[in-house]
Amino acid sequence: KRGLNYKQTLNTLASKHVFEFDLIHLTRATDVICIAPFGRSCALELGWSIGKNKRGFILFNITPPRVDIMLQFLPIDNICFNYEELIIQLKKY
Repeated sequence: KRGLNYKQTLNTLASKHVFEFDLIHLTRATDVICIAPFGRSCALELGWSIGKNKRGFILFNITPPRVDIMLQFLPIDNICFNYEELIIQLKKY
């Protein structure tokens, strides 16, 4: 909202509504797939989901110019570079 600082914006009813909506669906999910490029919220959602023992995947449409070492939190096979590879990994479970 206009005129509010960062913390005030997070504390608005609208922000809390969106958060709860997303959390309900993350809680129901068995798999979480981040499609690159993605932002911090997606990375946080993926990390939260993995912490809740959900399967996490990242789908890149191109090889990123820089390797993100922290992706080792995922099984290496859960980092995919095309839809076919992702489908194969999803079917393994």
